[in-house]
Amino acid sequence: MILEVDDNRWDRIGLFRRIDRAKSYLINEKSAQPGQNVVMLGISWPSYLIWFIACAELGMSFVVSDSVGLHRCSASVREKLSLYGDIDYVIGNIEDKYFRELPHLYDKYIHHKAWANYHPSSYDTPIWATRDSILIRSTTSGTTNIPKVCNHTHGFFYDLMVRNADVLNLNENDVCLHTLILHHGSVAGVYFLPSLYRCKRHRWCEHIECANTIQKYDVNRALLFYDDVNDMTNRMIVPNKTMTLYVLSAVTERFIDHMVRRLGNTVTSIYGCTETSGPLMLSLATPFDNTNWDPLAFSGPLDTFYVLSVKDGMIQVMMPDGSIITPGDRFTMNGDKWILKGRENIYRIKGKQIYLGILASWLESRYNWKHQDTFDLVFDSERESIYLRINNMLLNSLHDLNQEIELHFGSTDYQITKVIEGARLDFYTGIKFDSNEVRLRCRG
Repeated sequence: MILEVDDNRWDRIGLFRRIDRAKSYLINEKSAQPGQNVVMLGISWPSYLIWFIACAELGMSFVVSDSVGLHRCSASVREKLSLYGDIDYVIGNIEDKYFRELPHLYDKYIHHKAWANYHPSSYDTPIWATRDSILIRSTTSGTTNIPKVCNHTHGFFYDLMVRNADVLNLNENDVCLHTLILHHGSVAGVYFLPSLYRCKRHRWCEHIECANTIQKYDVNRALLFYDDVNDMTNRMIVPNKTMTLYVLSAVTERFIDHMVRRLGNTVTSIYGCTETSGPLMLSLATPFDNTNWDPLAFSGPLDTFYVLSVKDGMIQVMMPDGSIITPGDRFTMNGDKWILKGRENIYRIKGKQIYLGILASWLESRYNWKHQDTFDLVFDSERESIYLRINNMLLNSLHDLNQEIELHFGSTDYQITKVIEGARLDFYTGIKFDSNEVRLRCRG
């Protein structure tokens, strides 16, 4: 097999030797051991690929730091890093602004090009990883309180990798686009590893270069994150009728109109979560079937890898090991379609049930705001408080707002404790809106 990474063509021996250099460096110079925690910050290809495989083969665990590649280290990201315990190595560029905001990790630093200048006496390196070794450590979204750490093993990701290569219909000659957030959460198992397993041609770019890279090269597979979607809508002009774009969140009608109806591409909306990885379900908009496409209407279970069910309106997932996970999303059934209705959003203040969805709907109708666009509601279960994230200049007085809320609901149960102004994207870490970032800023 020839693996093409950007303009580099590596045969198996060439790639393996580069990986062995990195492994030898970790073993001989850093005394690496299985089970140690590794963070990779803003590393471009081919170094990213080399370090990823090298660390994985040694049984080391990748700690997901959500803002990798965004050059921003938020309060939420710093808290999440603390949840993992000791960080043994940080691979990246010590001059990066993001890294400079983590001075306590300076002594863990490895330069991202250290492998290139290291020439071991032998290329015979061990593989310490087993099926039970933890490959990825990530955190849940922290919708109501402190996020929880999720661990996924080599065995799980191997089985998922093979399954997803088939589910996504990946082919050997596909040209796959990658960006910096390659192992965010459990995205590694969704696209990154399946594409490496099945496809031999790969391009890499930073997020802001997605549209340019796709148009310059013959890319036909790409996983898009939140800012990539806007970039594609505004800058993609060359028709490419064989391209499939995978998205991890709902997209606008404008995006579908431009990318599918005008340019003839296929958009695949992926439903999953950090705890399960995925895809659990897919929703496709194709050039031949897009008239009434709803990104929240999914086609149901893809196979038997996961066992999906709905109990009391909430989706439940039986994992391959038999464990049961409840992601927290509501679904309804409409024929053979599974309709995503959003988070349950039922919480308690002083023993009383609070329905944030009701409050969100009232704010939309009363002020002509749009939930998860012009505003977000965040619940703090520890302090039994409701916080409001809102676009700048939309609210004159929290006191007046709370008076209206009390008048409408007939009690003070739904009053908002604190407001924080700022664009929604300012509260993104990784690939999605970070409720915990709002919570931490409001507490502070």
